[in-house]
Amino acid sequence: MPVRSSAPSRAIVALVLGCALLFSLAACATGAPKSQPPGSPSTSASTSSTSSAPSTAPPTPESTSPAPTTSAAPTPANQPAVVYLKSVASSAVGEPVDVTVRVETPNPGVPFGDVTLLVNGASYASATLDAEGNATFSVQGLPAGSHTFTGSYAGNLEYVAAQSSDKAITVMTAEEIAAAEAAAEKKKQEEAAAAEKKKQEEAAAAASGNPCPASARACVDLTNNKTWIQEGGQIIYGPVPQIAGREGYRTPPGMFYVGWKNIDHKSSEFNNAPMPYAIFFNGGIAFHQGSTDTPSHGCIRLEKPDAQAYWDLLDVGDAVYVFGQATTY
Repeated sequence: MPVRSSAPSRAIVALVLGCALLFSLAACATGAPKSQPPGSPSTSASTSSTSSAPSTAPPTPESTSPAPTTSAAPTPANQPAVVYLKSVASSAVGEPVDVTVRVETPNPGVPFGDVTLLVNGASYASATLDAEGNATFSVQGLPAGSHTFTGSYAGNLEYVAAQSSDKAITVMTAEEIAAAEAAAEKKKQEEAAAAEKKKQEEAAAAASGNPCPASARACVDLTNNKTWIQEGGQIIYGPVPQIAGREGYRTPPGMFYVGWKNIDHKSSEFNNAPMPYAIFFNGGIAFHQGSTDTPSHGCIRLEKPDAQAYWDLLDVGDAVYVFGQATTY
């Protein structure tokens, strides 16, 4: 007889099967990998480490300031400029006249740009300044008479425009040049005659009260810083300026005689100091060329033309009379 299962038995079997199904579903859920969106980092790496090393680099802060520039500082604008002109003061008809326009600034640097030369107020020509700030023009065809040159600087973004003062020039005919040369020569002769007259007047005044004995060939006045050459008591050269010994090296007064001469003497006592046209008359004391502004160590210093004249007029054995006393140095 077939055995019928009871209702409780079927219920138990159904319960067991349901539990088994639930256990299987749980196992599948825990073993399956989680889905990831495309492009995400893989999570299939070893599970021995559950966290990655933290980053040590701090995030770069955003800056609202503009990046610094590396370009050079701009040249200051509106720098002052000064214009100069250079040319001859006179010229002959038909000769070209060179005129140089120079632009300078009191600040560092050299102005650049263009300049214009104006002749008698009208534009003559323009040129660009060279690296030294110069531009030279050759002016042609100036007629006889007086003319003016003016330099005008155009300026630019760095230097202000500027203009020179007027420079005058006289253009002369051949006849005018000859007349000017004759006038200059006449003036030169008149000045020479006036100088000679003054010299003679001074010599006459000195002769009238000449304290130097007639036997002396050369005389030295220490008090008035003068010296002269005479013949028989009559002055034939001078008086001319001289300077004698300073304090501590005073030139002694008295009558002395020329002992020897050396046209290119060097002082062994004072570090080979030059003593051109040396004429010794008292041991180491001599007439010689030197500055008449600075006292000596005892010698009588003369300007070069006078030293040369004394060299020619004094000979060995001539008497030299020194008198007076230095009071101005």
